[in-house]
Amino acid sequence: MDPEDLTRRHVVELLVDGVPIQVTRADLFHPVLAEAGIGDGCYGFQFLVPAPVHASATRFEARLANVDEVLPLTEPVEPAGEAARGHVEWLGNLRFRGWVRQPGSGEDAATPRILVAVDGDAVMDVPADRWAGAFADGVLQPVRGFDLELPQTLADGRLHQAVFTIAGPSVGSWDISGGQEMSTEQEIGAGQAVGNGQPVGGAAVPFLAFADPVRALLERQFPDDGSDRHSEAVRIDLHEKLFPRSLPFTEYEAWCAAQPPAPALALPEGTAAEQLALVFLGEDALDVSFGALQHQGGQWVAGALPSDGAKANFDPAPLGAFMTGEARNSTAFAFLPAGARLRPGSVTRIAQALADHPRAIMLFADVDVEEPDGTVWPLAFPAADYERSLEQGFAARCFVLRTPALRTALKRGANSVFRLANFLYDFHPLPVGAIVHMPGALARVPAACLRRGHAALNRATAEHLAVTKQIARQAIAIGECLPAVRIARAPPRERVDLVVDAASYPALAERCLRAALPALRRVDGELIIILPPGKVNPALAPLLSPLPKVKVLQRANPRGAETFNAVVAGAEGQSVIFLSGGMAPLNVRIRRWPRDRCPRERCWRYDTVWGQAAC
Repeated sequence: MDPEDLTRRHVVELLVDGVPIQVTRADLFHPVLAEAGIGDGCYGFQFLVPAPVHASATRFEARLANVDEVLPLTEPVEPAGEAARGHVEWLGNLRFRGWVRQPGSGEDAATPRILVAVDGDAVMDVPADRWAGAFADGVLQPVRGFDLELPQTLADGRLHQAVFTIAGPSVGSWDISGGQEMSTEQEIGAGQAVGNGQPVGGAAVPFLAFADPVRALLERQFPDDGSDRHSEAVRIDLHEKLFPRSLPFTEYEAWCAAQPPAPALALPEGTAAEQLALVFLGEDALDVSFGALQHQGGQWVAGALPSDGAKANFDPAPLGAFMTGEARNSTAFAFLPAGARLRPGSVTRIAQALADHPRAIMLFADVDVEEPDGTVWPLAFPAADYERSLEQGFAARCFVLRTPALRTALKRGANSVFRLANFLYDFHPLPVGAIVHMPGALARVPAACLRRGHAALNRATAEHLAVTKQIARQAIAIGECLPAVRIARAPPRERVDLVVDAASYPALAERCLRAALPALRRVDGELIIILPPGKVNPALAPLLSPLPKVKVLQRANPRGAETFNAVVAGAEGQSVIFLSGGMAPLNVRIRRWPRDRCPRERCWRYDTVWGQAAC
């Protein structure tokens, strides 16, 4: 807050490990400020941190936006949602530590067991047999703690997701590194443990481990000194935890080269591998694209389509001939621009994703972007996003369509990769899992190709909006690394009903109606007029007769809550406006009707007396 201007509200940023992730306005009520008589007390702020971010974070900071002034956090940062049941912390490499809050934690309570699954596969379960402390409502309470180290086979230099849940039947621990039993051991198999409820900590915990961590080098160098007591131990632990999150883009290509190859295709027994058709748009640099296919396994067939300079538009006739000819046995088609190079094992990855997601109609993947000087940087996409598909066409440069869907798109006139990538949204709502994102780059795409295609994207977006009968204005915009189109949809027109209390001021109601009715006609609203019992002002009849929608209520006490509630219950508009009959609409003051006195959520009262607000 600003002591010199208590009406001002500041904007606050939340930084996690130095990276801003959220922004909010400091306008929440805080009782301490109110008791101290500081303004209206509404200068507080609150952030709800997603559980995955909280699980891997080490430092939280709040700063004034655009000022970089650090603000004190008066209350501890807690994860949102199910994370209150427990917490898991990655300590670096393969080691994790956490706690769970288990009901009935007396001496006779059974020790909870934590089931650990990595990338969807159960790895081990361990007992939460240590005591730990966690805050609840500001009070430190005892909870069940655990400390574990995952098997060394997971120290492969690849990013993994670990999920910790409270196990069902106690089955002991199992080490996947070679079937070696651990303490209280039993293989996870026939009597497999089952996790109950949401993950401990609210979500999966990402981790990255190496077979030969730096700490191991320190232990070998100083076997008698004790690595925990060595002066370099703190720096090494910090390095191993922060380094995986801090890989500079200048080392990205070397990092990719050091990754192990994609695993072999694993299909259910009795299932044959399906053939994939690879379609490259354009004719230049085709030798680069076809040369990279020599390192691909699996079953595939490749072809090229003539295209424009943006490598986005194509003639459907050659594609149809390719589908009925060389690619007649293909069950899915992948589309890439000419000059793109598939990474080794990409065909196998696509085949595996199609087998793992049988309901998926379309797959799309991240790409590596190659600049003219040879620099390579990653372009990671989000999950399927309707608005971004229309405004950026982000999935159109590396995606896969199953053959029946491709035939349907071509029949509907699709002639660009942007239209192929968004035509599924013509069918709303889409089935669950119809569009699947494959994380990790499948191909290296020239940067110049990614930045082209504005006209093709604009046309594909317009075709989709026309098919779905959406009224919107669109224009080509400037994009940084992808083409861009800006869409402005017309907001739906709401119907507003007008309630005029002519019973309180019968002599002045004519003036009120003459001023308000022109606005009511523009919104196609209904007039609800409250009249006193008995004689009615004859001057109102000429005003009411031309209106197509008029309701008349006769009440002796028009200002009672019962009358207002009856009026709102009978109104058909999305909003209701109340006007006293003796008031002209000048300098209108709007306030929300108390929810406990109004059955509608959107109910407003307009009160005005000769330009002065009446409360």
